[in-house]
Amino acid sequence: MNPLRAASFVACGLAPRRVETGWLQLPEGLVLDRVVGVATDSVGRVLVAHRGERPLLAFAADGAFLGELGAAHMRKSVVYDLRGPLPVALPERHWLHGLHVDARDRIWITDVGRHLVMQFDPTGALQAALGEDGVPGEDGGHFNQPTHVATVLGGGFYVTDGYGNSRVARFDEGGSFVAAWGRGGTGPGEFHTPHVIVVDGGGDVLVT
Repeated sequence: MNPLRAASFVACGLAPRRVETGWLQLPEGLVLDRVVGVATDSVGRVLVAHRGERPLLAFAADGAFLGELGAAHMRKSVVYDLRGPLPVALPERHWLHGLHVDARDRIWITDVGRHLVMQFDPTGALQAALGEDGVPGEDGGHFNQPTHVATVLGGGFYVTDGYGNSRVARFDEGGSFVAAWGRGGTGPGEFHTPHVIVVDGGGDVLVT
């Protein structure tokens, strides 16, 4: 490894790690823009979600570009028209926020601009879209700027329903709403824009 392309660090008492730069082989003309998530799947692919053109990309473990996923359902994240002297809110907003790959290699994307949670199969085919496109809400069929997804090994998943509702929503394996808890605030059981959610091996739900 070229020492000029790598750096070593030690964190949290772990063994030394090396950060290697320049390994990702992007197609000519494509630039990563505000990366929102990186995940790996069971076959070793590295999936990258970002807010630029071609938002969901797949790479081999050695950095070779494998292709774009979900192209028909995502586009560059834009919420304002910046061509004039002042920003103007667009009627159709796209703003990717979270990426999660579950144990079955299903790919989960949250879009806070469209108030959607999308589930794709490993090939990038859309399998489900939860919420109403472009319409925020507080009931079990709507989100208000959802930020992240965590799946449960026994089935079902959680969504941090983030900027607008400041809650955690739970769904069964079929995507039906089960329950929600939390609201905006600083007290016990309250959140201030929950961003990321994880379910640990013991089934505890961790929210940032």
